[in-house]
Amino acid sequence: MTKLFRRTLWTIAVLAVLASVAELVLRALIPSIVAAQVREQMKLAPDAVVEVQLEGPALLPAIAGTVGPIHVRVPDVSVLQSVSTTLEVSARSVPFNPGTGWIDGANGSVLIPAPSIGPLISLLSQGVADSGKVSENVLEVSKTMQLFGQDTTMSVELSLSVDGGKVRIEPIAIQAAGFDLTASQVNEMTGGTLESILMPQELCVRDRMPAGITLTGIQLYPSGSVRISADLAGDILSNPSQQKPGVCDAPGG
Repeated sequence: MTKLFRRTLWTIAVLAVLASVAELVLRALIPSIVAAQVREQMKLAPDAVVEVQLEGPALLPAIAGTVGPIHVRVPDVSVLQSVSTTLEVSARSVPFNPGTGWIDGANGSVLIPAPSIGPLISLLSQGVADSGKVSENVLEVSKTMQLFGQDTTMSVELSLSVDGGKVRIEPIAIQAAGFDLTASQVNEMTGGTLESILMPQELCVRDRMPAGITLTGIQLYPSGSVRISADLAGDILSNPSQQKPGVCDAPGG
C-alpha cells in the first residue's frame, strides 16, 4: 500500500468522522434554534413548549442553507377567540432564516378539543346555533326557539368538507320536538331565520385567517375533537401581505 493511498484513506476516514460529528451537532442544535424562532414568530412565552422533529439528514440541507424535512408541534396555542388548540406544521425545506426566505412544501393543522369547539360552531352556523357537538362523524348543531307554541330544541346534522378553500356545509338530518322534518318545512315555520344551517352552503373563511393560509380539510373525530388542515404559502413568514387577513370575493364566496 503506497503512502499516497494510505493518506487518501486516512483523509476519507477523517472526513467521515467530521461529517458524523457535524451531523450529530446539527441534529442537537437545529431543534432548539427552530423552537426559538417559532416562539419569536408566534410571540409565545420563552418557556412555551415547542417540539421539533427533524426527518432525514441534517448536514446536507444545512450546506445549502436550509433545514428539513421538519415537523413542528406546539400545544396550547390560542386561536379562534382564545380557544386552546394544538398546532402542527410540516415542511420539506425551511431556510435558516424563514423570515427572509422561501418555505417549501409547508402545511399545517390545528386540533380543537371537544370542550373548545364553541367558536367553531358559531362560525360554521354563522351565529345561528346555540350549541353543537361532533356526533358520528357529523357536526350536530342545536337551536332552541318557539315552535308549535312552545320552546323547542331543533337539531341539525351537518356534513362538512372543504372545496377550493371554502367550507362546504351540507345538512343531512333535521329534528324538532322529536319529529324528522324537511329543510323547507322548518324554513317555512321559522321564516327563513335558520337558512344558514338548513340549506347547503359554501362558507368563505379567507377573511378570518392570513392570506397565506389555504384551508384544505376538516376532520371530525369520535372523541368530539376537530382538526382543521391548511396549506401554507412559501413566503408566509417573509411576505407581510401573506400575513394580513385574506379577502372573500363576495359574501359567502
